[in-house]
Amino acid sequence: MLYSSMLLHVNLDLLAAHREDLSRCLFRDIMDPASCLHSLLPPPRSIAITSRLRSSQILPKVYTCTKHYCSFIQYGLNHYQ
Repeated sequence: MLYSSMLLHVNLDLLAAHREDLSRCLFRDIMDPASCLHSLLPPPRSIAITSRLRSSQILPKVYTCTKHYCSFIQYGLNHYQ
């Protein structure tokens, strides 16, 4: 039986989707100011700036020169806000 049809048969998600959901949940936990990892995030943008932008994300996106290495904080800022 194929992997995809087996997942449908037992009503499970793909492992990649499950990992994505867990990562999104972890990043939301990190964004909580009570989290011990919250200090790893960059400082938030001022409301005066975000109110005038098309993309009003509170935290700025982080760009690197290479795509080979990307930390979880960078990935979360770029994908889960």
